[in-house]
Amino acid sequence: EIRLSLVGSEMCIRDRLAMGKMGAFELNYSSDIDLICFFDDSRYADEDIGELRPHLIKVVQRMCKILSDLTRDGYVFRTDLRLRPNPSVTPVCVSTTAAMQYYENEGRTWERAAFIKARSCAGDIAAGEQFLQDLKPFIWRKHLDFAAIEDAHDMRLRIREHKKLSSEIVIAGHNMKLGRGGIREIEFFAQTRQMIAGGRDNSLRDRRTLISLQNLVDSEWIEQSVCDTLRDAYRKHRTHEHRIQMIGDIQTHDLPSSTDDMDRFARLCRSKDTEVTFQSIQDDLQLVHSIIEKFFAPDQNDADIVHDFEESFTQWQSLPAFRSPRAVDIFERIKPHISKGLSLIHISEPTRLRRI
Repeated sequence: EIRLSLVGSEMCIRDRLAMGKMGAFELNYSSDIDLICFFDDSRYADEDIGELRPHLIKVVQRMCKILSDLTRDGYVFRTDLRLRPNPSVTPVCVSTTAAMQYYENEGRTWERAAFIKARSCAGDIAAGEQFLQDLKPFIWRKHLDFAAIEDAHDMRLRIREHKKLSSEIVIAGHNMKLGRGGIREIEFFAQTRQMIAGGRDNSLRDRRTLISLQNLVDSEWIEQSVCDTLRDAYRKHRTHEHRIQMIGDIQTHDLPSSTDDMDRFARLCRSKDTEVTFQSIQDDLQLVHSIIEKFFAPDQNDADIVHDFEESFTQWQSLPAFRSPRAVDIFERIKPHISKGLSLIHISEPTRLRRI
């Protein structure tokens, strides 16, 4: 625990939470670490908080500098503090009271998913675990939270759009972490089900991805065959991720794209045939992608039917019934049912459809 002497009193960064792969003991070869640092404002008088906060911030900044600065001996870890509440406007060290208020009032689904893997890793370990205990109602909802599926699906699409990832699995340069069929897809698959049912089933609350997949089998949420396929692919994906990073000792998840680099990577995989190596990786990615899509977008036929009537649906948006966001959201959910009904009565003329 880091402690400083200030005005004759003890000042401490009460706890640090390890998030993501560090929290789940799943770090890769050249990983950065995601941390959130909190201090317990209840230990200090209200009038002292304003004076203490700048010093606490400096302690955290100094800690990150020590860990991430490149010296002649290398560096320890690159550190990332952006998973804290509202990172664009909050300091690197947040009070536990402010954090709890944020998660209770504004916490989002992706933050719930992130805290599934969180653990107390430094400072006052017991205090960190108590904070996570207090946060359980935010992470684990008592009702079956099927809305988490839609939120997770939206996150996947936003990641693809933000990273400008290909809509197809093109093996050369494919991102093994964020791309289709990659590591993050498997993690979303497990974490979404954990969020759906973890509030009622404590056995689903494990931080580790592979253990979580088996727990989902034991609780009859997925088939053993699905678990085995995803676990096998996850192990392979993570191994490839390590090897990608070993080549340049850089934090990248992209498979090589040049012929020479692809040959080098295949040799690192102990393969003499580059084409066979990359075809095997592509097969694994495609298999994972097909499983994930069946979960997040279970019926492609529904999407095709909706697409047939999308022009008319867009025109309907001007009707008074669509004024509220809730009405639009409900309409999006029942679109497939409306589309199926329209397709059954064989309405093809746009002018007739607009009158319905």
